[in-house]
Amino acid sequence: MNIFKTQWFQVITVFILGVVLGTWQLLPSDNDVVLKTEMDSLVYRDTAEIEPLLKLTTPDKTASVDAWYRFALSLDDLEYGKRYNNKDDASPVLSWYTLIAKYKPQALYKLYNQGKLTEFKFNHLLRYGYLKYWDESVSNVDKVLLNNNQAVLTMAYSKGSDATRQRVKQAFFNVANQQLSSSIRYTLDVELLLFAMKAMTDDEKLKVLPALESGAFDIDPQFLYRLKLNDTFKEGATIVSLIERFSKSEQYTNRERPYSDNKVLSRYMPDAALLGSERYIQTLIEDVEFNAGQPIDEYCAACGLALATEGLIAYPLIISSKNSKIKLRKSTENNDFILSRKGQMNE
Repeated sequence: MNIFKTQWFQVITVFILGVVLGTWQLLPSDNDVVLKTEMDSLVYRDTAEIEPLLKLTTPDKTASVDAWYRFALSLDDLEYGKRYNNKDDASPVLSWYTLIAKYKPQALYKLYNQGKLTEFKFNHLLRYGYLKYWDESVSNVDKVLLNNNQAVLTMAYSKGSDATRQRVKQAFFNVANQQLSSSIRYTLDVELLLFAMKAMTDDEKLKVLPALESGAFDIDPQFLYRLKLNDTFKEGATIVSLIERFSKSEQYTNRERPYSDNKVLSRYMPDAALLGSERYIQTLIEDVEFNAGQPIDEYCAACGLALATEGLIAYPLIISSKNSKIKLRKSTENNDFILSRKGQMNE
């Protein structure tokens, strides 16, 4: 029949065939059904429990601080399911804390002073404009000013940067003077110290290093290199000595062997090498062979050596380190550290 040869018949046939084949591909297979069921089950299992959240009833706006405090405490007793909890700023009831901050912030300050309001939620509320005058209600203001960037930023916004610098400086010297005979150490953020040093006199700046060496503070050695931004710490050896001191504290123990069983951050090591520490350069040399097996948030030993030394780089460096064939020497002309293979003709 000639109908099969006509153009319109061929077009319609191809269209219908395409629709049928396309629809057939969209039909779920048995495996698809099983997979969808499993995914639905996982999503349901990981979803926060809805019923306890729906049953929450806040106190009246005019209720006492104690009533709002007890309401805040009750949020820790809810059943959140397997995936969620009330410890961080991903809490399903974070909006309730925002409501408390709006109507009765004193309830949250009471929680914070008792250690029952996590830093995550405290900082979240600060970041979004709540708890503006936290320093008037927090019991240990010095501790917060030395370690909480968001709290300092909030104070600077409400009370001015100059006044805030003076207050952070005061906190630094308060702690340095009070803790000399105490085993309690305050965590100090290097950025906040640099912020405060802009308000210090020359005589006060001379007291900073002895204060850091007094044992009153605990500092993450990964950020000590930032002290180079202040003229008080011109000498790299001074910062290296601080890195050595603070990297020996309990929470940073074993950082100099990132390939050992106890793997923790050691990103301060290339900093010390760049600041001229032969000891840390030698440690980087020893670590090159094992560098690929350390955690992703560690440091690159080969990269640190490429920045801090001249000579061997990349694959020749790795092979020489693996075979313990690296020789380290210091140039007499410009004090650069030079890496070369042991036994080279020019050595």
